[in-house]
Amino acid sequence: MNRPRLTSRFFIFFGVLSLLCTLSVAAATALFSSGADSNLTEPALNFGAWGWVIAVSALPLAMLMWTWRDRRSLPKAGDLELAIEAPQQLSIDEVHETSVSWLDVSRAGHVAAQDGRIELFDLRDTHLELLFSTTSPRVSLHPRQLGYTKIESVEARAHSRWGLWTYDLNVRLQSPLGLRIHPSTATCPEETFVELARRAGLLRLGARKRTQSRAAESFVSTREWQAGDQRRHLDVRKSARYQKPMTKEFEALHEHHLVVVLDSGRGLMGMSGTSRVCERYISAALAAIESALRAGDRVTFVSHAGRSRFMIGRERSLRAFDSLFRGTEHVNPTEEECDYRRLAAEIERVAGARSIVLVLTDAHRPSVQAVLAQALQRLSHRHLVALATLEPDELDADHLALSIEQIDAQSLGDLVFALELHEQLDLFRRRLLAQGGIVFTAPEKYWISSVQKLYATLRVSARA
Repeated sequence: MNRPRLTSRFFIFFGVLSLLCTLSVAAATALFSSGADSNLTEPALNFGAWGWVIAVSALPLAMLMWTWRDRRSLPKAGDLELAIEAPQQLSIDEVHETSVSWLDVSRAGHVAAQDGRIELFDLRDTHLELLFSTTSPRVSLHPRQLGYTKIESVEARAHSRWGLWTYDLNVRLQSPLGLRIHPSTATCPEETFVELARRAGLLRLGARKRTQSRAAESFVSTREWQAGDQRRHLDVRKSARYQKPMTKEFEALHEHHLVVVLDSGRGLMGMSGTSRVCERYISAALAAIESALRAGDRVTFVSHAGRSRFMIGRERSLRAFDSLFRGTEHVNPTEEECDYRRLAAEIERVAGARSIVLVLTDAHRPSVQAVLAQALQRLSHRHLVALATLEPDELDADHLALSIEQIDAQSLGDLVFALELHEQLDLFRRRLLAQGGIVFTAPEKYWISSVQKLYATLRVSARA
């Protein structure tokens, strides 16, 4: 059991007092032995010597009583809470500094942290590192790994008022620190995104003519009729009143339905650096969902892998996707291969009319490209389908070619393998584009920003 411990300061003080007491007794004894030859009277000698011995001997006892009273200044377990102001989302390359404040929740009614000194230990969680300052009530948040983390308490060491006692305890956080670590959120330059869109065939997508948004009209005012106005907007009463054609003016409010599909099969298993590959795709799904909800669209999320399925349907609030934000187990990749035909049937069931379908999966695998093309063929005729794939640095042919300083067998093999995968992906991209869908690839650095811009472009295409 964790209990308060005496510090080295107590043993130093107590040792000095004990040594002083011993020396005083020895000096008094020597004084008594030589008292007969002294010029002082016997009563004065006895009184002064014994008084000094009693006073010095009482110091260790007073030290023990002082130590016991000093122990009462230590906070008890559960007396203190810690408040840390932190955001709910952080980028992997972002360092956030925030303030720390103590809260006294004890029944005593006094702030126990003011009686002594409390030292917070740095916390190194799997996803997040908390570095506390020893000179100011500040903490630095250093992301270490992608994903969601939740921290409910931190370790601390309390020191008593005079520093004679220490006590290690866990301090609860007033509000559990729950946040998600995203990949880099660096904004993708326009020229880079245009090049990525051109490579994917997004700028000449034929499905934009077939996909129309559901538009609602809101009445604004009445004005005089002009050439080109629709007849159904003619206001008969106002025309009779003003003796001239009057028409109603409306504002078109376009609403879209975004279906975000996450592949939770074995294709997203594995690690990319210190983080799981699937966490990058979950962050991209959250980025697309947030962009759609900010634009006033409805969002449906579908995660599919073999037999398991997780769905959140036709929501307008970001709170409905808290389970996805907190990393529910239903979206973790499994050993099963995703059944894309069943997934396409599920999308067709929940998509309804004309929808924007964003499929997040790894399209670099030649074994699934043919199955994906067949599964998405029917969807591409009814919906605006885009397949988004992360292009890691180890498969970026341009990056590999620039990073090769000296050609060796290993680097040359990696480059040839990346070029072969790119060639097969281009063939798959052309096949899907002929059916009305696109395959969009983005580098790791601009992955999140590219997905957001991709949805914004698809949304404009749907209104064309």
